[in-house]
Amino acid sequence: MTLEPIQYLLGAISGGLVGFVLGLVIIFKQVTNPAAVISYAAVQGVVLGAVSQAFESAYPGIVVQAVVGTLGVAATMLFLYRSGKIRVTPQFTKMVIGATVGYMVLLMTNLVVSFFHSGGLGLFNGGLLSIGICAIAIGLASMNLVLDFDFIQKGAQQGLPERYGWLAAFGLVVTLVWLYIEILRMLSYLRQR
Repeated sequence: MTLEPIQYLLGAISGGLVGFVLGLVIIFKQVTNPAAVISYAAVQGVVLGAVSQAFESAYPGIVVQAVVGTLGVAATMLFLYRSGKIRVTPQFTKMVIGATVGYMVLLMTNLVVSFFHSGGLGLFNGGLLSIGICAIAIGLASMNLVLDFDFIQKGAQQGLPERYGWLAAFGLVVTLVWLYIEILRMLSYLRQR
C-alpha cells in the first residue's frame, strides 16, 4: 500500500469521527441550526472525497458508477413515493426503523468481534456474504429515503416552521451518504469477482 491511500484513509477516519459526533449532536438535540447542518455536510464531503479517491485508485471508474447508481436509486424511490406505489404507513415505518437498527447492531457486533478476530464476522471479506449484506444495506437505505421524503412532505403539509427544513435536509444527506457508500462497496466486491 502506497502512502497516498493511507492518507485518504486517515482523512476519511478523522472526518468520519468529526461527522459522527456532529451527527449525534444534531440527532439527539434536534438541531435546526443551518450552520450545524452545513458543517455536517461539509465534513461528510471531505469523508466522501477521501473514500471515493481511495476506491477510484483501486478500481478506476467506480466513483462515476456509484454516483450514477445513487442518483438512480434516489430518483426511483422518489418516483415510487410520489406516485403512491410505496406508502409510508406506521407499520412500514416500524419495519424500516427496526430493520435499520438491526443492521446497525450487526455492524457494531462485527466491529467488536474484529477486535478479537481478524475480519470480524466476515461480513466485509468480499465474498457472496459481503455482496448479500451490501444488497440488504442498499435496500434499507432506499427505504430510509422514502421515510425522508415522507418527513419532508408531511412537514410541509403540516406547516412546520422553516427551520425544520434543515433537520429534514440533514436526514436526507445522512441517507444519501449511506446509500452511496453501500453502492460503492457493492461495486468494489463485484469488481473483485
